Amino acid sequence: MVNSLSIIFLQFWMHHDVDSSFSLHLGVIKKHYSELKIVKPLFLQTTKPSNANILDIQMCMFKLTMKMQTLKAMNELFDTNPMTK
Repeated sequence: MVNSLSIIFLQFWMHHDVDSSFSLHLGVIKKHYSELKIVKPLFLQTTKPSNANILDIQMCMFKLTMKMQTLKAMNELFDTNPMTK
């Protein structure tokens, strides 16, 4: 699970095999959050699993956005604070 969450780091999107590895990482996330799990009777509250179809629909847009914005986000920071600008 930890490796699959590396998709949030900008360096992940700069690798040459990002297209093939992204679907593998997302598959781990879908398996973890989209499948029903057996819980012990001690737990009174469970969460509803995520919809795997929605993740599939959003996958292309997320991948495209991350790949296009990585270089811009990795540039040097501006000297001015955006809150006080």
